[in-house]
Amino acid sequence: MKITHVNHSSVLIENSKGKFIWTDPWVISTAFETWTQSPYATYQTIKKISKIKPQDLSILISHGHDDHLDEFILSHEPFKKVKVFIPKLKSPGLKKRIEKTSSYREIIEVDNNDFKFDGFRISNLINPEYTFDDTIFLINDSKTTFIHANDNYHEYKNEFSEEIKSKLNS
Repeated sequence: MKITHVNHSSVLIENSKGKFIWTDPWVISTAFETWTQSPYATYQTIKKISKIKPQDLSILISHGHDDHLDEFILSHEPFKKVKVFIPKLKSPGLKKRIEKTSSYREIIEVDNNDFKFDGFRISNLINPEYTFDDTIFLINDSKTTFIHANDNYHEYKNEFSEEIKSKLNS
């Protein structure tokens, strides 16, 4: 697995099959009216991502905060037909936001069960002690697991840590 930091909580993950997952794209839009990206995504990185064929690229949105989801980017070519993975949440808000960006898009809601595609295995965990909107994605390519914890910066209770560890060992 090759991981390239794009900006903020956004990374580009490539597996050995030449398939990519782009997490939390936030490139152009401001968040919460005044936030801007720091560091900014480089032109070269965004150009590289935009040249990946839609069938080889997926986008993963960890949660619905504006600094993790840039609707402007998602609503423009070449990203209109790119599959998007989101956490399976009780509220439909995140899914509805993404649906507005393109009528061509497939949206896959991921829960704690393993979802396999294109050489990746993805699962999603929600820390019940914190919030039901911030989630943790585990992205595995059979050799490496990338833990995308986005806004989950706090200490976890032992039970939740054990749940993460059990997913790593499965």
